[in-house]
Amino acid sequence: MCELRGRVLMLVRDTIERTYESASGLRVQDVFAGITAAQAFPNAQVKTIFERSQQRVDVSALRTEVLERLVSEIAKLNRIKTAIDLGS
Repeated sequence: MCELRGRVLMLVRDTIERTYESASGLRVQDVFAGITAAQAFPNAQVKTIFERSQQRVDVSALRTEVLERLVSEIAKLNRIKTAIDLGS
């Protein structure tokens, strides 16, 4: 943050990252019998992915979080903080 001719210039940089795993409809493909529903998990890793399967990341929630972070950073500026404190 710097001040230029009475104006406060500020650059806010941050990253929001959400990861998820999703899995459903485990199938087995057999060259003779075709494709059928799996009755068991082939290994522990696949079982873990299916058990931890999560919903997709909500983009609207991420946008809200970005706005909240921006407002929080702006509120930390001395002039803004003083105005907020005076208004309270």
